[in-house]
Amino acid sequence: MCAATVAPLVLPLGSGETVLIVENERERLTRDEEELAALGYEPIGFESSVDALEACRSQPGRFDIILVSLGSQTQNGLDLARALHKIVPHKPVLLAAASSIEVNVNGLAETGISEVLRWPLVSSELAAALARCLQPPATLRS
Repeated sequence: MCAATVAPLVLPLGSGETVLIVENERERLTRDEEELAALGYEPIGFESSVDALEACRSQPGRFDIILVSLGSQTQNGLDLARALHKIVPHKPVLLAAASSIEVNVNGLAETGISEVLRWPLVSSELAAALARCLQPPATLRS
């Protein structure tokens, strides 16, 4: 009998893209920043929503993607995502939420949220979502 070999999971890695991450608890923010760095991204973390908004206002081109990870504070996360999207409407916004979100697809689009992730973050899900959101749009051929 041959033992089945299992191929290791290959995560899509970033190339130094800058991720604005908002997490209001310092320990979780540090853990999430380390996870983003391990995946090949440059995380810039904020514990304060006000500071994150100010960073986007002062340097709107600084960030490639936004990750709002406020755990059980889903409504605060939606509100923050909406505010950040108004400042940088061309940047993808990911929301990490502990509970299922009672918002329809149009509501998510209105807030600028590209993807919703389970919180706490899981490396494989985070890597896949970041890769999907950062890939260039497909061009149509005629």
